Amino acid sequence: MDLIFEEQPYLANVYPGDTREIGIIFRIDQAEVEYFNLGVNPIFRETYILGNVSIKEKGYYITESCIGCGTCMKHCPQKCIEKGTPFVIRQEHCLHCGNCYEKLSGESGDQEMNQNDRRRYLIEGLLKEQPEYTNMKIPPETTRQKVLLRSLMNIRMPGEMDHAFLQIQDAYLSEENKKKGIVTLQIWRRYSLIFISGGEILQGLEWEQS
Repeated sequence: MDLIFEEQPYLANVYPGDTREIGIIFRIDQAEVEYFNLGVNPIFRETYILGNVSIKEKGYYITESCIGCGTCMKHCPQKCIEKGTPFVIRQEHCLHCGNCYEKLSGESGDQEMNQNDRRRYLIEGLLKEQPEYTNMKIPPETTRQKVLLRSLMNIRMPGEMDHAFLQIQDAYLSEENKKKGIVTLQIWRRYSLIFISGGEILQGLEWEQS
């Protein structure tokens, strides 16, 4: 105890006289220490270990289920989320506030994607499956994008598809159906003759039980 007070004289002001006897001497040989600096932007945090200790993972991580909608990145107060497949949180700048997680809507997480975003996502996903189309440019016009998307869907061979892709596809097609309207069996019963041109009418067909 005396040696400690000799090496750190300021302690005499903290524990004057005999009050120093209240002190307890101990040694730390294993520890996990986190440095957290809120005085910089973005904030900075880092974990250090002492001895034979494994660092426990904390905070939030983006999984392979990421659909690339960008919602998390948009709402991060420290702007520490980067684009990728999946998106990546730069842990050394993360507040662990959870705002990215709170802004996602359940499993889909695409509430901030509009139809243009979804269409481009689907086109990009289908182009990645075709090495021969790697350098293909996505046209800026909506009409040409729709033609390209339909063409890519038509030539794709049956096979497994990423769950995130299917979610975006469902959202995109559902919105398109809302715009075009659904042809139901009840509507068909009103007409004695139906003309079908190029199968277009069948795209919105939804059978209903009477």
